[in-house]
Amino acid sequence: MSEDFIKHFTVEGSTSILPDAAYWLSREELILTYLHQRNANVPKVSIKNLTQKSIAMENVGQSLSVQFKENKNQFNTTQVAILITNSIEALIEIFNLGILHLDIALRNIATPQGASNRIYILDFVHCLSTTNRLQKPLPLLPTDGLHHPMLYQALKKDWSNYFFSLNQSQPVLDHTLTLSNEEFIEYWSDSISVQNLSSQLAILCHGIGNLLEEVSWLSNSTDEHNQIYRELSKKLRNLNEDEAKNALNQALSQLNRLILNAAPDKSFLDLSTPIPTVRNYERNVNATPQKKTETIIARISKGSLILIPWRSLNTKYIQLIWWTVLILNGSWINLVVEAGTIKLPNWLLSLVLINFIITPIAIGLLLILKNKFSSAVATTAFNFLVLTEFLLINSYPPRVMSTIVLWMPSIFILIFILISYNNFSFKFLQKK
Repeated sequence: MSEDFIKHFTVEGSTSILPDAAYWLSREELILTYLHQRNANVPKVSIKNLTQKSIAMENVGQSLSVQFKENKNQFNTTQVAILITNSIEALIEIFNLGILHLDIALRNIATPQGASNRIYILDFVHCLSTTNRLQKPLPLLPTDGLHHPMLYQALKKDWSNYFFSLNQSQPVLDHTLTLSNEEFIEYWSDSISVQNLSSQLAILCHGIGNLLEEVSWLSNSTDEHNQIYRELSKKLRNLNEDEAKNALNQALSQLNRLILNAAPDKSFLDLSTPIPTVRNYERNVNATPQKKTETIIARISKGSLILIPWRSLNTKYIQLIWWTVLILNGSWINLVVEAGTIKLPNWLLSLVLINFIITPIAIGLLLILKNKFSSAVATTAFNFLVLTEFLLINSYPPRVMSTIVLWMPSIFILIFILISYNNFSFKFLQKK
C-alpha cells in the first residue's frame, strides 16, 4: 500500500469529472479537515493541489465493492456483518458531527488489509454539511428509488432553478444530461433546496437501506443473512423523520445479534453514482462528453454510537452545560456563606482556592482538546468541585440548616449533575 492516495478531480489533468471541480475539491478538503480535527478518523489531507485539481491523503486500501468481488472467499458471514455494522455506526457518527453522506455504497467504504474490522468512509463530494452550506446544485442526478423522496424532489428543484437562471428549458435529468463547465462555474445561489435536508436522519436511513440491499447481493454471506439484509433494507427506506431513528436503532440491534450468534453469486451490478456529464466548452459549442467517477478516502472512528437527541451539539458543549450549572450552584453557596457570615475552616478554604486554580484549567482543556486525557482531567476536576461544594454545605451552622430552602435545592442539584455528568463522561470515554 502506498503512503498517499491521490484523488483527481480531472481526467488526464484537463477535463473536469465534476462541474466546477475546484469548488468541490476545496469543499471536500474543508470537510475532511473538519472531521479529522473532530477525531473522526478521517485521513489527514497532506496536499491540496488546485492547479492539478487533486488531493493527496492517507491511503487506506481498496473499497469493499472491489474486495467483495475479487477476494470474496476472504470474508465470511460474520466478518461481513461486522464490517457493515461498523460502517453504519461510522456513518451515524459522521452524521452526528453535521455531515450527511448521500452516496452510501460498498465502493465508498474501505477496509485495510482485507479482513480488518476497521473501516473507512470514502467520497465526501456528495454530502451535505450543516456548516459548509452548498452554493451550487449538488452534482447528482435525481433517481427514483435510489434517492429518498425528499432528496429526489430537492435535486429536481435545484436543477430546475439552475436551468431557469440560464434561460434554458430543462433537459431530461438522466445519464444523458451534459453541463457546460463554464456556465456552472459562473452560477452561484443562496437557496439550494438540498441544503435544507442536511439534518434529515431519514435520508441517512434510506442510504443505509441501499447499502444493505447491495451487501445482500455482493457479499459472501449465507442465504439467511442475505435475506435479513434485504428485509432490513426495506424497513429503512422511504421513511419519515419520526420513523427513521427507531428503524435505525432496531436495524443496528438486529445486526449486532447476527454478529453475536454467529450466497448466490450475482453478476457485478452497475451501481455507479448517477451524476451529469461535464463538458469544457464555450456556450453553444459541441464537444464529445467524457465521464468518469472517482472516490475519496475518508477515515472514520470505529466503535458503537447511540443516536442521541442532541446530535447537532458538540459533546464538549454538553459538558460545559453541567460545568455552568455547577459553577452557578457554587455562586449560590458562596452567597449563603457571605450572607450568613459563616466562618470556614482553613482546610476548606484551601480546597476552595485549589478549585479556583484547577477549574479554569479543566475547562480550557475541555475546549481546546478532545481526547481521553482532557476528558479524564475535566471529569476529575468536576468531581473535586462537587465534593468541595458538598463540604461547604456541610459546614453550614444549625441556624442556616434550619432554613431548608438555603441548602436542600443545592444538594439535589449536586446529586443530579454528579450522576449525569459522570455517566455521560463514561460513555464518551468508551467511544474513544
